[in-house]
Amino acid sequence: MAAAPSANPVGGPSLTQLVEAARAEGTVQVGWLGELDDHWRQNFETAFNRQFGFRLTLRASPAPGDSAAREKPAWDVLLSSQAEAAELSKAVRLGTYSWQRLLGTPSQAILFDGGAVAFAHQPIQPAYNTRRTPAASAPNSWESLLGSRWTGRIGVSSAAGVWAGLSLSWGEDRTERFVRGLAALQPVRGATADLLQKLEDGAIDVLAAIDDWSVRQLRDRGAAVAAASVNPVVLEPWVASPVKDGAHPNAGALFAGFLVTEEGQQLWQQYAGQSSVFIPGPAQQKAVAGTPYVVARNDPESAARYARLLGY
Repeated sequence: MAAAPSANPVGGPSLTQLVEAARAEGTVQVGWLGELDDHWRQNFETAFNRQFGFRLTLRASPAPGDSAAREKPAWDVLLSSQAEAAELSKAVRLGTYSWQRLLGTPSQAILFDGGAVAFAHQPIQPAYNTRRTPAASAPNSWESLLGSRWTGRIGVSSAAGVWAGLSLSWGEDRTERFVRGLAALQPVRGATADLLQKLEDGAIDVLAAIDDWSVRQLRDRGAAVAAASVNPVVLEPWVASPVKDGAHPNAGALFAGFLVTEEGQQLWQQYAGQSSVFIPGPAQQKAVAGTPYVVARNDPESAARYARLLGY
């Protein structure tokens, strides 16, 4: 079932009450997907202080994995994909906050009846090995991935939500024909991390779809990998989900709210090169830069159908 923007709930604490409760807690434990070094941790603490007038100690926890919704979390707010946030909602782990009243958050960014907010969008595009594929020969459209030259040299991961997202622009029939075309190329299958390694090593020439965060990490360490420019770009939301049974629930909620403020948006753009297409401001303009895009929704049934077509 797709996760659509939800109505902003009425009631809950005021911003003043939430700030004072978070100030009393003093610390926030964030389930952070990726690395957060001391430089960036201090930047986030400083920006939060500018926004709300007090210094909150930020501690980052490793990515929780599949057990996030089943076990009591060691963190107060999780930064994750929409699918992982949906699992927390299903497990009744999320609270309810009036984000529009608190911080003026656009309704499109409010998910799970006020339990979470979509604070950034990361582009999902093909990526290619630049040593094996020169830029002039790189994929320049989704359909160009179906060329026979990629037979046995293209990777497709089990993360098939991108095709469900693409279907929002193309429709199911066109998307299914495309996915069947990928399957006919004898693609290399595997987990995303394994396929990224194969792409870096040149064991495959192109990866059908990958987020730009992963491409940035590869390029930062000198890998000969680049993202291909295709239209429409599929944007996958990053979601901040404060849990109601965390050790610092108010600080968790306020940190989630911070990420959808202009201050938080600008900082996340600097940190990850991403921001939200739903939140007005300078950072929004950098999110897609005039490129046609579609925002993916959490649709596990469609994703599972496309995964089966690809042999998963």
